[in-house]
Amino acid sequence: MCSFGVVFLRERLAKLQIAAVSCAAVGIGVIIVHNGGLPWVALTLPLTFAFYGLLKKIIIAQPMTSILLETLLISPLAAGYLYYLSINEGTVYQSCDMNTLLLLAGAGAVTATPMLLFTACARKLPLNIVGFLQYISPSISLMIGVLIYGEPFTGTTATAFGCIWAGLALFIWSQIRR
Repeated sequence: MCSFGVVFLRERLAKLQIAAVSCAAVGIGVIIVHNGGLPWVALTLPLTFAFYGLLKKIIIAQPMTSILLETLLISPLAAGYLYYLSINEGTVYQSCDMNTLLLLAGAGAVTATPMLLFTACARKLPLNIVGFLQYISPSISLMIGVLIYGEPFTGTTATAFGCIWAGLALFIWSQIRR
């Protein structure tokens, strides 16, 4: 996402920010070399989110209007998929109790709130800052996996995340110095 800000929005990076991006790129490179190829799923998600962030940045609309338009665009696909499920495999809506249905309905509000906040903030922050904030979630997921679920923390993982976290530290330091 940081590179999208530089390429598409002509944002400039300070020297420390360039070093931060380089550290994160080395960390990602370590994972690519270790896996023996590009992790397509792991790259597709951040790329689609980078495009999403870029669109949020350049489209001039209030956050609520933006989310409404997104919902209107995706609703026909979602409705079609739910219809397909209902005639082939069944859906949770057909077989669950009222409490579960209420929780599912409430999940919409729980999902929409962060999206509204993201939309409001993405317009006010440079895209490179939004991009670096995206490294927080995978770091939290890694911690949960290792500390709670006992997943292995290999030397490769330590090297990759060490580079990424060093990049985050440099980026934070560059923002503090500003």
